[in-house]
Amino acid sequence: MPYTIGDKKPDLAVIEGLAFMSRNTTSLIQLAGLNYMIRHQMYKIGIPFLIVPPTSLKKFITGKGNAPKEFMLMEVYKRFNEEFRDNNTCDAYCLAKIGEAMLDPKNPKLKIYQQEVINKLIEK
Repeated sequence: MPYTIGDKKPDLAVIEGLAFMSRNTTSLIQLAGLNYMIRHQMYKIGIPFLIVPPTSLKKFITGKGNAPKEFMLMEVYKRFNEEFRDNNTCDAYCLAKIGEAMLDPKNPKLKIYQQEVINKLIEK
């Protein structure tokens, strides 16, 4: 039997926002449609979600909002001892880390720049 997100009712779903500076506009249009369809379905079944801009995701992990993807992979390995072979899986892991921080926003283990990201996301 296939698993659906509605089976588990997570406390929070975290989605990376779209990179509007993408050069491949055909892909961007398809991703935008998929992104909004997923948001609508989560809204319909009552799953709260958070959209994290790509720059906020990078800043949360590296301290810089414009870090290259390869740097993200290295920082995740250094900070969390997790190794990923592709950027998409790494980004998903990092979004989960933001979700953990959002559910415990006063976590004293957060670095200053991580707390700044969380505070900015809470303000939205």
